[in-house]
Amino acid sequence: MDVPVIETERLLLTLGAPETAARYASFAIENEEHLARWEPLRPEGYFSEAYWYRRLERNRDELARDFSFRLSVFRRSDPEGPVLGHVNFSQIVRGAAQSCSLGYSLDRRCVGRGMMTEALAGAIPVVFGQLGLHRIQANYIPTNERSGRVLRQLGFVVEGYARDYLFIGGEWRDHILTSLTNTDAPAPTCGGHPAERSAPREPDAVRPVPPCARGTSRGEASKLQEGSHRHVARRMLGGGEQNFGEEATMRTARALILTMGLGAAALQARDATACGGCFVGETEVTQITGEKMLLALSQQQTTLYDQITYSGSPSSFAWVLPIKGVATVGLSSDALFQNLNQDTAVTISAPQLNCAGPSCGGLAFAGSNSTGAGGGSAPVGSVTVIAQQVVGPYETVQLQSTDPTALTDWLTSHGYNISASDAPVVAAYVSEGFNFLALKLVPGEGVSSMQPVRVTTAGASPSLPLRMVAVGTGALTPINLWVLAEGRYDTVNFPSILIDPTKLVWDWDSQSSNYSTLKQDAFTSSNNAGWVVEDAEPFSMYQLQGQLSELVATDPTTSGYADAMGNGAAAALADDMTTLFAGLDPSSTWITRFEGLISHASLNADLQIAAASDQSQVSRYLTATQTTGTTPACPVYTCGGSTVSGGWNFWNGGGGSTPGTTTGTSNGGCAMTSRDSSGPFFGAAALLAALAFARRRNRRA
Repeated sequence: MDVPVIETERLLLTLGAPETAARYASFAIENEEHLARWEPLRPEGYFSEAYWYRRLERNRDELARDFSFRLSVFRRSDPEGPVLGHVNFSQIVRGAAQSCSLGYSLDRRCVGRGMMTEALAGAIPVVFGQLGLHRIQANYIPTNERSGRVLRQLGFVVEGYARDYLFIGGEWRDHILTSLTNTDAPAPTCGGHPAERSAPREPDAVRPVPPCARGTSRGEASKLQEGSHRHVARRMLGGGEQNFGEEATMRTARALILTMGLGAAALQARDATACGGCFVGETEVTQITGEKMLLALSQQQTTLYDQITYSGSPSSFAWVLPIKGVATVGLSSDALFQNLNQDTAVTISAPQLNCAGPSCGGLAFAGSNSTGAGGGSAPVGSVTVIAQQVVGPYETVQLQSTDPTALTDWLTSHGYNISASDAPVVAAYVSEGFNFLALKLVPGEGVSSMQPVRVTTAGASPSLPLRMVAVGTGALTPINLWVLAEGRYDTVNFPSILIDPTKLVWDWDSQSSNYSTLKQDAFTSSNNAGWVVEDAEPFSMYQLQGQLSELVATDPTTSGYADAMGNGAAAALADDMTTLFAGLDPSSTWITRFEGLISHASLNADLQIAAASDQSQVSRYLTATQTTGTTPACPVYTCGGSTVSGGWNFWNGGGGSTPGTTTGTSNGGCAMTSRDSSGPFFGAAALLAALAFARRRNRRA
């Protein structure tokens, strides 16, 4: 992964390596009391090195996907030393908004030295310049006068006052709302990104992207400021962190804009002129296909989400699900599944190359509304209709029977084609006391109106009805399953499989790994009965809610939550999230991602799952340890007329030191050498100068 580095007079800002997590845990511990007045409650494990390792991994993924730009602050003279603070530009929204949210925090020993003003003055021009954003939003608690003063010095303008805005320090706190805008920001293209910035791309086989939204070369990165306000491309120095500041966990990654590509980092070739010295660092983001289901499991209730895919005549569509008791039926959105896929997709990185870094300047970047009435009890022969209603585009009916023949006859007579070979499956569920939920499209509704369905039943029911899934399937059925529950979950009656990362091989020629082959081999070795566990980690309900909320706010119709008139999206999303997380402790919620390629013969039993005996995390960030193909040459830089060969040694810096270790003598905390004690940075004046320079560059372009 290629890492941006920004230098100011006294400071250095960069993205962190997971291997340096111990420094971030120390910052959190040492500043717990200092920052508690301004920050929400932290999740379990927040002060541990393991938590920060995961957070730093995610920071890199979010930068690659254009979700956020999270920087850590170090002394320029001691980049391997302690973390001094954090600057986070999160919730990046493209489309018409082109905005983000700003949060920041500073070590208690650094307060009052103008250091946060200096750090922000170095980072903001990058956000307005290279990222091409138009607006930065920052909110602060009225009693946090220091934060307000920093924002005023940087030109932020007060826009409003929000009462009971965030739950901070055990109570709902008001916030002052401010923003800073870049009036010279380039207009977004029809794909939602500024003209000079590449739009994230998704493989065409997954979702076609209009030609005007496809990625283009970013072009040469401009130098935002000379002298003490340099943005210097150097070796990676460690950094990154959680989203601190007044909004913290309530601010999350960018909304998923469905008209744009989703896999930002998926095998993109980088233009050698795009960043004034591009770096060798490739990644591969896996894509999913097949049946997609989400099981939200708590002691209170169980909800199964099914992203139904169907092509054919609307009048021929029929869907039947065995249920326990009476179910509550609702609608969800494709955006939910696509966000889950983004947040849990396996990412494979190439091994890092050892190349010397350039010495010249320049910033471098890595390349549900329901209508109708309940049915009540309406016996029809030996079949009882226990509920009946219209839910969105679907007619739904819930049936109860002790006679499988009568039930099959009822379904067949009402347009649900139950073949003779499928009848034994229905009979087995009937004998086990299951009821049935049946769906059809409302007459006049087309296939394009179909939405994911959610089905909620009381109590914990940790199983997936694979026998019913087998109806109408071929020899092999690809299934993608997410389990949202308290802790990591595992299969009980089917094999579970972990891919051995030591077997990963990176092909430099194709810029891809053998991960898919390893996964296919695992399926085959299990006789296509095994489930690969691709990800298992703590999961933030606030992050998912934030992603979808931004989408609903910016494009309610595309979000999939609005009605046919484009109304009601916010209420529908709130209902969906309430259902999804009902009964779950936010501090203990995990997501476990399974993938199976299940043979028809193995679909003779329902999948049973339970809390895993091993509650350790399964990381979705993998690095290949072996390579094949032609190893890329180190890049060549041109600096002031001189040619410099080299590249970037991300894990072992040019001086031979390793991130996470300290070279020389560190004073710790915010102690400065005599060179660093030059007083507060020039603040707003430097920012305005940098912005003026960026505007001149824009006008010349």
